[in-house]
Amino acid sequence: MPIRWIKHLCSVGSQRVSGISPTSLDTYRDGGSLSVSFLDSSGTARTLLFPVRLAIDGAKKFARAGYFPPQMEWCVRTPRISPITGLESIDTAMMTEAVTWEAARRILSELAPLMLQFQSEYTQVFPMMVAIAANNGRIGESD
Repeated sequence: MPIRWIKHLCSVGSQRVSGISPTSLDTYRDGGSLSVSFLDSSGTARTLLFPVRLAIDGAKKFARAGYFPPQMEWCVRTPRISPITGLESIDTAMMTEAVTWEAARRILSELAPLMLQFQSEYTQVFPMMVAIAANNGRIGESD
């Protein structure tokens, strides 16, 4: 798998990597994008995002037509020394990388046991993401 950080999230060989921890579940107000945020085993805050794909229905209203391929977002913090003052500060940059549906399923399966104890007003988001990932982003009749 070309995703270099997947080893921090999922199984390596037959051993399970410990230390991941969910932090939030969200439904975006863009029409229904979904996300789960967590800390990986290296302590990096990550967000697995399923961007919604909208279509215009017969009544000329937007409707969910499925989901674009998932994305992983994370923040990179880099120390920087000002060439003028010599003071050190931290620069941050938001990184985004495409994720396959297979990788999304692996990540969600790693998080699944942890979600049993996780409390959020958006607890329904996680099973929705599992179903969407199992269907490769397509919306089934049960949605």
